[in-house]
Amino acid sequence: MLGMRFSYIVVGVVAFACGAISPDSAGGTIVINQQDEDSKLTLDIADLERDFQLDIDQSGTDNSVDLTIDSDITAFIFQEGTSGSVEIDSSGGRQTAHLSQRGVENAIDLDLVGNELFVAVEQEGVDNQVELDMVGSSSKFSALQVGVGNQILVSQSGTSNFLSFVQVGDDNLLEVRQSGGGLNVNIAQRGNGDRLVIR
Repeated sequence: MLGMRFSYIVVGVVAFACGAISPDSAGGTIVINQQDEDSKLTLDIADLERDFQLDIDQSGTDNSVDLTIDSDITAFIFQEGTSGSVEIDSSGGRQTAHLSQRGVENAIDLDLVGNELFVAVEQEGVDNQVELDMVGSSSKFSALQVGVGNQILVSQSGTSNFLSFVQVGDDNLLEVRQSGGGLNVNIAQRGNGDRLVIR
């Protein structure tokens, strides 16, 4: 039986469209656009038997996106501004997420459990942070950070996972904690005063 739970609290402008959800449908689509300040978006997507697509676009200051996902899903999230945050708590398989942030002091916090997950993150600006906690196998995570004082913090357990990191700029930090086997990691840091820690 298909089911979807979602709620949102927002100050600003929201455009919302959801495709029809039924046991015979091919899934659904949620499209959300938020602008201005202090916007908050909370989504709980669960028990969907079909692929689902989520498109979120936020711009402004102190905006947040909080997702709990237990479904096959493809998510596209874009934030532009200052002090934005994206938090994703995901379990399951066949999940794809593309996240892009531009601005100052933005944060992405990912807690992913499952196999064959694909996550791509792009951050541009100053003092931004990506934190990833990933459990599972045969998953791919890539991150590109461009700017100054940015951080990528990764805790990964499982087998046959692939991680790719590119940091461009000065005073950036990349820290990877790994348990499990068969991990493939590609790292490129270009700048002055960058730090790399692998445990």
